[in-house]
Amino acid sequence: DYKYAVVEFIEDNDEVTVAPVPLSWFDKETNYCVWPSNMSGVDILSRVRAGQPPDPGWPSFKGTILRECKTFKKAKKRTTIAETLSCVESTDAGEPDDEEPASTSRGTRRPPSGAEMSIVLPTPLPSRLGGARAPVQEPKKKKPRRQHPESLTSEHGPLETGGTGESTGVPKDTATPFEAQLLKVVLDLRIQNEQLQQQMREMQVSVGQVLRHVVSLKHQEEQPRFGEQATPQEMARPEPPELFLMPICDMEEFRAAEARLKNSADRTLLEEQLLSVGDGKTLQKVVREMVGRLLSKQVQERFSLLGYRGKSRFKDTAMCKVVIGAIKSRTEGCSLDAVEKRLSRFLSGASDREGGRANRVKKTSSVPPTVSDDEGTASAGQPAAIIE
Repeated sequence: DYKYAVVEFIEDNDEVTVAPVPLSWFDKETNYCVWPSNMSGVDILSRVRAGQPPDPGWPSFKGTILRECKTFKKAKKRTTIAETLSCVESTDAGEPDDEEPASTSRGTRRPPSGAEMSIVLPTPLPSRLGGARAPVQEPKKKKPRRQHPESLTSEHGPLETGGTGESTGVPKDTATPFEAQLLKVVLDLRIQNEQLQQQMREMQVSVGQVLRHVVSLKHQEEQPRFGEQATPQEMARPEPPELFLMPICDMEEFRAAEARLKNSADRTLLEEQLLSVGDGKTLQKVVREMVGRLLSKQVQERFSLLGYRGKSRFKDTAMCKVVIGAIKSRTEGCSLDAVEKRLSRFLSGASDREGGRANRVKKTSSVPPTVSDDEGTASAGQPAAIIE
């Protein structure tokens, strides 16, 4: 006994909607199906699932039965197939034969092919079973299988593919060596682009510092009028200090900056320059912005905060005091101990920046394993590899 049917509704605007309904809702003589108008989708779904008869006064809609099913589960499944595949299959291979094709008055529905597949049936209306209308879409075209050039031709002519009809190229969904190399180049270019963007931001900061310095010079400098001589006070006015060039690239520049920092005016100037770098508020970001802008990677690798591992002791330098003062001014409430710990951690990780970690991992993975004594000695002329 078939209790449900998959009905294709034809609306006034020629749009098509598919929904499962009880057979008691459909009149096969007139091809009209009743449907509640003022009822939520949840209530409609519960009534359809229970197979309840329709209430008097429900409006009727033009429709066609696509399938008749014994259970609501089968009807719902066939509705989904009609919505996604634009058709209802005419056979049930491997499934129980609990369905019956629609009346022969409409004809047997078969899976469309070619141009018939270009139209996808929309999903039910929002008022019907709570579904949402989907726009008409064209089915995706199957992309041709990619073949490696070496599998098609050789230096003597086309290669034989054998009786299977498939080429002997690379496996499906596997990148060719050329594609892998191209991907590596793209990733390297992306890293270089990020580094260039960082350098541009640092350059903009430097230009802004220079402009502010020039403006301060113009305010401090008072040129005497034409025909007048400068007063002794104007002649005795000290020259404003020069800006510190950042980043400091080598130890020679670092020692020159240390010599300048013996002057209190230069220490104040360097602290103002550091405070104008970046806009971070957290301790980690402020340390990364200020120290990363002030010292290059080569200089950072020469220092540790307390002089561990044979490195120079950064805490004893005048620059360290200026840096800590600038960091504490930017991050209010941070203690000296917290600033020193973050600064020590930043200096200890200098060797991993700018690709250092990737190079170290690459070198480690390329070192061959050692040969233990119980596994046998190395052959003559081939000494065992030693990992430092």
